[in-house]
Amino acid sequence: MYGACVGNLTLRAAPRVTVVTREAEMSMDTAKDLLKHDLGDLLYAEKQILKTLPKMIRQTSDAELKERLQEHRTETEQHVENLEKAFEAMGLKPKAQKCPGILGIIEEKKDFEEDEDPTAMVLEAFNLGAGLRVENYEIAAYRSALALARSLAQREVAELLKANLDQEVAMARFIEGSSARVLRNVQAAMREEELAGSAVAGKAGKSAGARKSGNSSRKKAG
Repeated sequence: MYGACVGNLTLRAAPRVTVVTREAEMSMDTAKDLLKHDLGDLLYAEKQILKTLPKMIRQTSDAELKERLQEHRTETEQHVENLEKAFEAMGLKPKAQKCPGILGIIEEKKDFEEDEDPTAMVLEAFNLGAGLRVENYEIAAYRSALALARSLAQREVAELLKANLDQEVAMARFIEGSSARVLRNVQAAMREEELAGSAVAGKAGKSAGARKSGNSSRKKAG
């Protein structure tokens, strides 16, 4: 401790005190902290996707795609369990971390439905792109977390992440491979709706013309 002498009085400097702020306590300064964050981000995303899948399944008329979405819903439930196990493998309590990325994709779909008021067929076509955006977002997130887990020698965590990643990649490939067929079916259904609408409009026009002709005849007769 340092001091200074003033006359007969010795002044001593106060001991240095390290002030730890709340921000410092919560700061992220290790790779393990980052992996924990990534796992929480993925856990939140998977839970949000699990909530949205039932509605997307209902909005799908293509039998093959509907069946695959139902399968992926079951896979997503397993993804949540795998992520919780990954937390536990690191000695951590599973905790979801709010994920703005997935919320943005979900909000985009919601806004499209509310603002554009699409027909069922147009919405089904839009959902193909929305689904692919979700899968690609997850693939990027899983690949990043997987690389981090491997760098930290978190073998069990890496295996769980790899299992989830493989299923997300398979789903993305299925959507890409099915898009052309689904879009052809959607366009065919749109044409049928247009033809049916034209037929109804034509019948309505003929009916109105007949009523007008009948009224004219009665006037002349009168």
